Formats: sequence, C-alpha cells, structure tokens
Amino acid sequence: MDNENLEINEETTENVENEAIVVENSEDFAEENKAEEVVESDELSVEETAEEETEEKPEKKHWIKNKIVREIVSWIGTILLAIVIAIIINTYIFRISKVSGHSMNHTYHDKDTVYLTRLPYIFGDIERNEIVIFDSSFEDRNFLTDVAEALKYNAISYKLFNTEQPKDYYIKRVIAVAGDTIQFKEEGVYLNGKLLNEQYVNPEETPYYGNLSDDLKKGITIPDGYIFVMGDNRNHSADSRTIGLVPEDSVIGKVIGT
Repeated sequence: MDNENLEINEETTENVENEAIVVENSEDFAEENKAEEVVESDELSVEETAEEETEEKPEKKHWIKNKIVREIVSWIGTILLAIVIAIIINTYIFRISKVSGHSMNHTYHDKDTVYLTRLPYIFGDIERNEIVIFDSSFEDRNFLTDVAEALKYNAISYKLFNTEQPKDYYIKRVIAVAGDTIQFKEEGVYLNGKLLNEQYVNPEETPYYGNLSDDLKKGITIPDGYIFVMGDNRNHSADSRTIGLVPEDSVIGKVIGT
C-alpha cells in the first residue's frame, strides 16, 4: 500500500514538473512571439515611414531633362557669375593702373603700378590731399563705360597682353574740393586764406606760378561736383591750372598704394 502511494506521489510530482515545464515553455514561446510581433511591427513602421517620406518628397523635376546639357548650363552659369563678380571688384573695389609721365615725381614715377579703389567715393566724398586717377576727356561716364574699362584694363590685360594705360587717364593730387577757395601767389598756394605747407612737392625745383590766369591769382571758389587737382612735380604737370576743374564723376578711383 505504501509502495502504491509512493508511486502515485512520484507520478504526481513528475506531472507537476512537466506541467511547470510546459507552462515555462508556453511563457517563453509567448514572449518570443511578442518579440517577433514587436520586431515585425517595427519593420512595418519603418517601411510605412519610408513610404510616407517617399510620397512626401517627390523626385525633383528639371526643366532640362538631358543630364549632360544640364551640367553644361550649370558650368556656364557659374562662369558668368564669376565674370560679373570680377567686373564688380575691378570697377568698384580694387583695380590696378599704371603711371604715365613724370607729373607726380617724387611721389610716383613713370611706369609705376598703382592700386586704386572707388569704394570710398560710393559711400563718401573726395577729400583734400588724396591722390586720384581721373578721365581727363571729361566725357560722360556710366555703368557700361565702367564695365568696358574693367574688361579692357585689368591685372590680366596688363600682365599677359601688355595693355597700355589710356592716355586720358591722369594721376594727380586733390588740392581743393567743393566749397574751398584756392588762390595762387608768388610764394605758393593759398587754400581758404592759408598758405599750404606742401612737403610732397618735388624738392628739386621751386614751383613757378607766374603764368596763371588772373582768376587763379585772385582766387576762385570750387563749385559743387568739382575738384581742383595738381601734380606734385608742379613745373611739369598738366592739371587744373591748365585743363580746368575736374568733375567728380570723371574720377575713376583713389590711389591706395603701389
């Protein structure tokens, strides 16, 4: 009897253990299924998101369908943009020029290369004692004139093609601006009633002002829009004493160095 009970108890214990194993296996299987469902759900979500992004961002349409032609057009546009930027820089920001003649000795000499800019005159006025380059033809200048000159007279044309500086380009020092009164006497130049101390004048020769007009000897007042210029080598300079006042619009730029 005891043996039978023992056998029954052992069988019961084995059944309980088997049931426990089955339960554990069921739980593991359920967890695995849940994990697989989560992974599948994540994959579906990723796929759905990708599809939505694809739908939201349609393929870019080009008005030129041929890829090669499109690349060529892009390169042409880049080159044209670079040319426009170079013209703007050469016209208004930074430009080179050459000195022709001896009117600015000893400050600048014949064949010297000088650098000039027009930028200060876009936002401000021409000031006394500045050295400027101007177009002595005094012809009307406009944007197209500036562009044409920028293409013709630049660092590349000077270096590679030995382009000559226009003969109408003069380099001089600004002595008087609009509103100033300038007068010449034997002892020198008077500006607004005061004798100028012109240390920049060629020291090898004493300036001679005896052959000037009566107006300059009596004194003239510079009108708006004009400047009075002279070369530092006074006895060998064609400047406002002979060619007259210089219109501000004829000034190409301010010399900023060599």
